[in-house]
Amino acid sequence: MVNQRLLIKEHSLIVSTTTTSFFSVGTNFDPDLLPQLNNFNVYEVYGKLPKDIIGGGRSAFHISNKINHQVLCQEIKKGHRFGIEFNYLLNAPCLGNIEYTKSGNRKIRKFLDFLSEQDVDTVTVTIPYLAVLIKKNYSNLKVDVSTIARVRNVDTFNSWLDLGVNSITLDDSCANRDWRFLQYVANKQITCKVKLLVNQACTPNCIHRDYHYNVNGHNSQANHISSFPLSFCDIACKSERLNNLHGIIRGQWIRPNDLNIYKRLGINHFKIIQRHDPSSLIMETLKAYYYEQYDGNLLNIVKFHFTEPSKTKKITLAHLLKYLCRPFKFNMLNVYKLSKYRGDNFDLYIDNKKLDGFIEEMIRRDCSNLCRKCGLCQNYFELACSYDGEKRDQLMNKYEKILDLYLNNSNSLFH
Repeated sequence: MVNQRLLIKEHSLIVSTTTTSFFSVGTNFDPDLLPQLNNFNVYEVYGKLPKDIIGGGRSAFHISNKINHQVLCQEIKKGHRFGIEFNYLLNAPCLGNIEYTKSGNRKIRKFLDFLSEQDVDTVTVTIPYLAVLIKKNYSNLKVDVSTIARVRNVDTFNSWLDLGVNSITLDDSCANRDWRFLQYVANKQITCKVKLLVNQACTPNCIHRDYHYNVNGHNSQANHISSFPLSFCDIACKSERLNNLHGIIRGQWIRPNDLNIYKRLGINHFKIIQRHDPSSLIMETLKAYYYEQYDGNLLNIVKFHFTEPSKTKKITLAHLLKYLCRPFKFNMLNVYKLSKYRGDNFDLYIDNKKLDGFIEEMIRRDCSNLCRKCGLCQNYFELACSYDGEKRDQLMNKYEKILDLYLNNSNSLFH
């Protein structure tokens, strides 16, 4: 537990009497999922179609093509019967300027009309223009600001407040451990709900982040021809993390066991990813955060982007062929080589219990966990993490070969 005197006297942080957590959970549209969520303070589920005119933060490749308008409408209605709202994701960071054309603007408005008519409760946006458009023309739709919008300081937060948005999900790459900023936004929740994304573990201030979201956004837009489903960012990021493994401790993830620290700051709305996980894993993750405890490998519930084989989503051959079998666009020999490099397991194990005290020590040091100097992250990595060094070296070599397929002019993935 965090020492109250430490929080109040040394860091002037508030202590809230809040005890209840409320969760926003990604839906995989499994008919059996919603009834299971009902007993765990889930106030909304979020999701989207594989493609729409605006797009989102995930490539259509990672979303089941079985999700269509009918399935979406059924999910919305079923959720409402359980008292669970639906948050539709419109959080692509770029529209390719279609919003400034007559035909593009008409398509955007037509899709917003559809969401409004289907009783969607909230839409999540990254682009301020969309927030203003929706607040002006769709009074029944609440507006949530996506973590992709990078709300990580007071000025950005207040600028979105001025637009009249209903909730803001803070930047998961650097805001979750900025204690003074969290105190500030907690005090603003009378007019705007603040949410924290708890189980995303991207590298803080990753240089690939904005580009990656742009790639995914365009790959989920109906008017955009899908590009290669595995972006350079996916591999480059993993390669860099393998070279600096203790950096995974620097990620802005929040352990289930530390949720109470954030509630005592006055924040009690939390967002859980991943919406293409199987229902069993979604429930395992939700229960861990609901009960605020977890025993075992933190890798199972926090998305460090290195996956245990048992947790890997099974992708069908037909799904792969749909995106990759394009001989006039992709070099099929190299696509085949790439398929041989699939998998990223090197027996990484992060003992959640051995991370007890990590956040408290950060607060004691008044540390935002964004530097690389003090050794705190390195110490906890050595304490809590283990892995197979030989497999790690093999994986690093594999990633070098994959990156070469993107960068080699004479032997590229692309025609």
